Amino acid sequence: MGAFVLTDCTVFVGGYDLSSDSNKLTVALTADELDATPFKAGGYHKRLAGLKSGQIDHEGFVSYPDEDGTLWSDISAERLVTVCPTGVEGDVAYFMNARRLAYTPVDATVGEIANFQGSASSSDGVGVARGRLILPPTRVTGIASAISPIMQLGAIETGQKLYVAVHCFSAAGSSAAVTVKSAATIGFTGATVRWTSDAITAPGGVFAAVDLGAITDTYWEARVDAGADFEVAVALAIQ
Repeated sequence: MGAFVLTDCTVFVGGYDLSSDSNKLTVALTADELDATPFKAGGYHKRLAGLKSGQIDHEGFVSYPDEDGTLWSDISAERLVTVCPTGVEGDVAYFMNARRLAYTPVDATVGEIANFQGSASSSDGVGVARGRLILPPTRVTGIASAISPIMQLGAIETGQKLYVAVHCFSAAGSSAAVTVKSAATIGFTGATVRWTSDAITAPGGVFAAVDLGAITDTYWEARVDAGADFEVAVALAIQ
């Protein structure tokens, strides 16, 4: 796919979908630049890459009082953050556990729309996962299930892990659970459960880095089972 215009980005922070309030988004992956220049280096620096860091910055139009109250109270708190360029099924998804270390609740002059700015940095030593949005925000009502399409994400090689991001935006009733399965064929015969969440009873985010060893299955699926009325989104990554 070639260049495209950003019009429908998604920004999920914990149990909140801030997509309709955001209008600017930056995702950055960096590594510390370490100077390893010795004597007799020939007049040039020698540099090594140090620790890596992921950062997600976003700006938008703040809503009072609920959204502002949430962003305000979230300062320094760790939340699962997931962003996608379009938010459609199968879209590229970047997700990480992050701490919001900067929040500007108002940045505007007279006559302008109140604008907020927020910055969140990877915080759990795992970093940023780049995968796919396998299940966009989906509402499950009653005692029912929602199953994602079967998606070819690839095999897990030695040293790689399965990364799972689950956002619950609304929760009413008993609980919900998310299950991730894999299979060797698109027909999904003989599928194997690879991860199951704990019971989800309230809005929020769940991040998991699952060490499954090497797996040759290349097809994946996510399933949400809910006891009442839940809205959930799921992203998966293998890296």
